[in-house]
Amino acid sequence: MRLIRTLTVALLLGAVGLARAQVVTPLLGPTVTLTGQTAAIATTTIYTAGTTLIQAAPPLGSLNLGSGQFRIHAAVILTTAGTAGTIGATVTCNNGTLANTQTGGTVTTTASLGTEADNTFYCTVGPAGVLQYATAFTGVTGTPAYTLRIRTEWLP
Repeated sequence: MRLIRTLTVALLLGAVGLARAQVVTPLLGPTVTLTGQTAAIATTTIYTAGTTLIQAAPPLGSLNLGSGQFRIHAAVILTTAGTAGTIGATVTCNNGTLANTQTGGTVTTTASLGTEADNTFYCTVGPAGVLQYATAFTGVTGTPAYTLRIRTEWLP
């Protein structure tokens, strides 16, 4: 849909006499959906610079994003209540010199089911860098469960 929208805008701009127009949209990167999680998730690599990604939807096919700027959306959704504590997501990016960890908002385990902590992170992945995620439990008691959803976009 984005490709069609981009081409349509480019054609319309050309039709009104603009000699050259470039419309750039973010490219979808790796995604994660984990349901029924009952423990914190250790640091896990979702993307390594230079890795070829296989895109399910045509016409993209395979794609090597390389290094660059990423926008990451991480959602923690409470699906089973606990008796105390919070659950949150972190994202770590290695820009080629240093690994930078960003921590987002948390969901309280005693909140209403379906309560969601949505976080958006921006970071740079260097030429040999990685993009990683983790979740953390703070003061959690009881047996809460949650869903973790991560969507990434490479920003050209």
